[in-house]
Amino acid sequence: MLVVVVRYFGGTKLGVGGLIQAYKTAAQMVLQKTNIIEKSVTYNCTVECTYENLSHVLKYIKLAKGTVQKNEQAETCTIVCRIPVLHVSSFLHDISLNILSIQQHE
Repeated sequence: MLVVVVRYFGGTKLGVGGLIQAYKTAAQMVLQKTNIIEKSVTYNCTVECTYENLSHVLKYIKLAKGTVQKNEQAETCTIVCRIPVLHVSSFLHDISLNILSIQQHE
């Protein structure tokens, strides 16, 4: 979160301590009167898999704290999801390592 306080000189010299207090008070007042909306940065991902691997893919999306945007099931399954950027690396690793090994064993 970033709060920016701009102060125009109004003719009264506050000194260093007074300026710090004025900036702090202004920032606190703004934060108290503002609705804060938290959003995480996500990576949009499309995964294609066999129907047999669908439950595994959905499990990895859930483990990565992702959300499924679209789930099309036909001869193959196409899942469009959003994965938080913090979890993308582990998600891609799990998908590539485990789904490929599941397909090789079947």
